[in-house]
Amino acid sequence: MPQVQDPFFRQAVVLLASHDEDGSVGFVVNNSTELLLETVLHDLKIPWQGQASKPALLGGPVSPQTGTILIPTAATLTFEPGQAHEIAPGISITQDVHALRSLAEAPPEGLRLLLGHAGWSPGQLDQEVERHDWLVCPAHADLVFANDVERLWNLSLGKIGVSASELPAWAPDSEVVN
Repeated sequence: MPQVQDPFFRQAVVLLASHDEDGSVGFVVNNSTELLLETVLHDLKIPWQGQASKPALLGGPVSPQTGTILIPTAATLTFEPGQAHEIAPGISITQDVHALRSLAEAPPEGLRLLLGHAGWSPGQLDQEVERHDWLVCPAHADLVFANDVERLWNLSLGKIGVSASELPAWAPDSEVVN
């Protein structure tokens, strides 16, 4: 919601990967960095065969040195069991280096490299939702893997039938979802 002024979470779209009595883990999926995916993989000695200008995303403030890959579930069909896990319909996750090598050779459309994650202690996210700090939308693969991550916040609002212009007056100016 717009009242969240923390620069990291302002207009953040978070894919919630885990939410239970032990806490919550999610990934910001609309925070591009200037760091290219190709550069990250080069440092790992993994050749990248995809789009040269594809940025890595900052998935959260926790452990930004740790990479996580989000991929369409269909792209995991050649993986060994346990290399990737579906966390929502059509959305899979992996941190497996062997899977990463395979993905770098033939990157599927929509692949996302996320650096870091967001975490909440037990009950913290529930309190933030009750306080109306977050709008909740079911996970949609078409949103997570959308080409235009810069418009993802507006696209997410549209999925739940909300327009940025309908948010409280103190909301920052933003493009209205059609």
